[in-house]
Amino acid sequence: MTEEKDILSRYAKKTNPFRTPEGYFEQFATQLMEQLPEKQAVAEKEEKQPTLFRRLRPLWLAAAAVCGVIFCTTVTLMTLKKHARQTAPVATESTWTPQSAYQDFTEEELFEAMDYALVDNNDISMYLSEAY
Repeated sequence: MTEEKDILSRYAKKTNPFRTPEGYFEQFATQLMEQLPEKQAVAEKEEKQPTLFRRLRPLWLAAAAVCGVIFCTTVTLMTLKKHARQTAPVATESTWTPQSAYQDFTEEELFEAMDYALVDNNDISMYLSEAY
């Protein structure tokens, strides 16, 4: 606070050097209105017709959205069909047997799967006696 007081006492001027002419603010509104452009020029700008592109803009946006949806759907379906053809093996009922289902697994893998599924010896004997 003391520094601020010292600065103000040294450099603060007692009088305002800026002055306004007599009657300036009384005539300010009328002078400003005289300097503004006429309202007819503003009205002419408002009457200007929009271009064809501006008028059809919503239609362009709707058409672009529809094309985007069709494109994305087509690409997705083609990808799914290609993936289904590559991954799905063709199996007929005549070639499948219960034993062929387990040929791809080792005995150790089958025991791990049974332990994970909580299959005990009683369940195994029941499955074997009922099915085959």
